[in-house]
Amino acid sequence: MQITGEAVVGDFAGTQLENFPDAISLSRNTGFGIEYGDNPYSAYSSSTSPFLFDGDPDPRHPALSRVVGVTVDGNEKAFPFSVLREQRAINDELAGTPFVVV
Repeated sequence: MQITGEAVVGDFAGTQLENFPDAISLSRNTGFGIEYGDNPYSAYSSSTSPFLFDGDPDPRHPALSRVVGVTVDGNEKAFPFSVLREQRAINDELAGTPFVVV
């Protein structure tokens, strides 16, 4: 469903959903010790160990480094944000297909 309330896939695609303004769709009682609006993963991006990751991190970059990923015909390449911050634009090719990462 899109924000417009129109179904976009399935048997009801293209139909407008009914509006129920008095419906209760979300309770503030989460059943956990975390309130809505709080980020339970606030320290995740600064962690040195990925949450629930069971393996050896790639030693070429720090764990949880943000990257731009490119996939062409099943071939993959990653461009760390730290490199993009310095170079701003990278011309490259993968599987014979040229591209630019900015």
